[in-house]
Amino acid sequence: AKAVLWTPSQAVLLDVEEEDVLRVCKLHTAEAMHKVLGTLRTPLVTPGAPHTRSRLRLGYLSYSFGLGVRNGLMYNVFSAHARDSVEVFGFAIRPHDDGADDATKRRVEMNVEHFVDISQISIDKAATYINSFNVHVLVDICGLHANGTMVYGVLAQRPASVQVAYMAFAASTGADYIDFLVTDKVTSPPEYRQQYAESLLFMPSSYHVNSHKQR
Repeated sequence: AKAVLWTPSQAVLLDVEEEDVLRVCKLHTAEAMHKVLGTLRTPLVTPGAPHTRSRLRLGYLSYSFGLGVRNGLMYNVFSAHARDSVEVFGFAIRPHDDGADDATKRRVEMNVEHFVDISQISIDKAATYINSFNVHVLVDICGLHANGTMVYGVLAQRPASVQVAYMAFAASTGADYIDFLVTDKVTSPPEYRQQYAESLLFMPSSYHVNSHKQR
């Protein structure tokens, strides 16, 4: 019962059993889903449905793409995809952090092929709007932090056939609507697979990206 009172971030930091961390995360993402959808949930897209376009449509979803550390580290990831085979979208629930200067805003918007501001759309309708872009893979880079409830309210509606968690949270999301977690074998030892709701995608060294161009 005590675990229900913790946030996912607190559960990760506290000295508790792994199954309790997973339980907290499941409760958190289920709450995010119910806030938007109530008890009914009809996915917009069939999980795992193949894409039929010439280029894979890859979307990054975040509360903001401004000055946050995660997005700052990922600026060059957005632009590193092979554009002849991957079409990159950035979906922002809030367009930029307060205090982000114009140069930072332009940098983010230029590094994704399509920057989509969904701040004027209600959370219960944002998933349908994202789905209208026919995104095949949607990557959460916000995680289960303070603003993550809004992000997971969108993801719960399954706007993309493949949904991935990356960078923002070093544990399971606990969400049955997140298919994969990008991680590594130090952060997520294979023997603890049962403590993850997602399938694990292991990077060869560290999952944590950094910018080789940014000093």
